[in-house]
Amino acid sequence: MNIAILKKDENRLFNRIEVVARVEHKGGATPKRRGLRDAIAKELKAKPELVVIKAVRNLYGVPHSIVEANVYSKQDKMMECEPRYILVRNSIIRKEDAKTEEEEKKKEVKKVGKEEEGREGKGEKTKEEEKAQ
Repeated sequence: MNIAILKKDENRLFNRIEVVARVEHKGGATPKRRGLRDAIAKELKAKPELVVIKAVRNLYGVPHSIVEANVYSKQDKMMECEPRYILVRNSIIRKEDAKTEEEEKKKEVKKVGKEEEGREGKGEKTKEEEKAQ
């Protein structure tokens, strides 16, 4: 597997490097994300745990793929910026962990919604009404 970096942009706001690479895979299938993460990390001298593959695009019958990836400087920034499904797809977090986080957020939203309903019935102002004044 040969890899060539086509585009490399530094995004200081998210503390990451956004990479577009071309991967040659003659005589074989499209490489797995884990292998792509390792190859990009090696090419950029970064830790493989901080590389997130966003997309792998290839055409039928063509022995190369275009890979979009983000390389982060810190893991906490990666966990904050990347969507959960992308982290699951890259085997950075487990699917069960992502589901429990989503369920906790839903419970929190429901809890806040019930508090708002309780205020309306008592003649108290809701947060939206307070902001409007």
